Amino acid sequence: MKKSIRYSVIIALVAIALAIGVYIFAALFFRERLHVLVITLALCCIGGLLGVIVTRPGAQLISAGLIILGLIAISSALYLLHAFNIHERAYTVLGVGILCFFSGLAGLIIRSISDTLLGLIVLSMGALSMGLYFLISLHYHGRAYAMLGIGAAGILSGLIASIILRYRSQAVSGNS
Repeated sequence: MKKSIRYSVIIALVAIALAIGVYIFAALFFRERLHVLVITLALCCIGGLLGVIVTRPGAQLISAGLIILGLIAISSALYLLHAFNIHERAYTVLGVGILCFFSGLAGLIIRSISDTLLGLIVLSMGALSMGLYFLISLHYHGRAYAMLGIGAAGILSGLIASIILRYRSQAVSGNS
């Protein structure tokens, strides 16, 4: 693995952590500066550590686990935000979840673009089935159409990108 890719991933994750810190600072109405500074520094350290972990050779399973962990952390942080109005701790969990999700995604992308496209298709099928569940079972049309659109667009874009990728790889191997 090239060191430039590793440093690029680490810098991108630290930049995301800094953006999350700025968002937390603004969401808390520019109060609690010390807490926000500690949270931002912790998120930057976590981003750097995750960048080192996912760029190691053979870390595809770890990257997939980080994506799942990130989705769980994001959903529980959103639940804490809306159910209990626990801002500071929920924003910290939300920041960790976002960093885990993006670091896992970066780890998969730098390994294999075809695995990433397969993951996009699988996640889009989940969104499509959730939209169908909202529409058919719950008769909840407001969110159903958004989920159906996201699922359909994700499946179509994943399939088109994998077809283009396969066509280009056959064209390159045919020219050799």
